[in-house]
Amino acid sequence: MFRRAGIPHGAPRGRRFGKFFVTMQAAQANQGVAVSWRRLMRSLVDEGKLVRITDLELPAPGAYYLTWNHNRILSPAAELFCTC
Repeated sequence: MFRRAGIPHGAPRGRRFGKFFVTMQAAQANQGVAVSWRRLMRSLVDEGKLVRITDLELPAPGAYYLTWNHNRILSPAAELFCTC
């Protein structure tokens, strides 16, 4: 992401989190900077719990895909999304 935006950077350092909620809590506790989709953190910014550090916005490079294990039968709810 930084490379696409032309921002110089090195190897990732510091704390890393595998859950979005924990990442947002850490950012609110002044433990670092979080990168996120605008729609997921807009309310935190609007409430003043987080602030944007740049106006940089990058479009998502792809799309979301619904996937499943080929050896399992899809549930009726998942079938609604299937175009196979």
